[in-house]
Amino acid sequence: MTNDSIKLEIGDRAVKWTFERREHIAAVEGVVSHLLVEARQRLYLLSSLSPELFEVSLTGGAPVSIDAPAHYKFSYLVPHPDFGPSVVCVGDHMDGPWSDFHFSISIDGKLEKRGPAY
Repeated sequence: MTNDSIKLEIGDRAVKWTFERREHIAAVEGVVSHLLVEARQRLYLLSSLSPELFEVSLTGGAPVSIDAPAHYKFSYLVPHPDFGPSVVCVGDHMDGPWSDFHFSISIDGKLEKRGPAY
């Protein structure tokens, strides 16, 4: 199965997708960044209306919210070549010359600070 087999629609009030011939919907409004991780059967979503990261199973179910690390705000999602699924977060304070960092997203939804986002 490839990403082409998953039809994903990002709407103003919800995200809809078809996975394994079934249609699903997640009521997450204002999605500004998303990351489809087919190997995990997960969809990660960032909304302009919420400070949380949402993790959704491609097989359905309610979105699970993940809080930003202390003193950081979510910015965007990215498939990092070394860390896998990642979210870039902006810090309240500089850490050396950087304020933006990659945080990897583990299979159990935990975030780990990995390195600066250039």
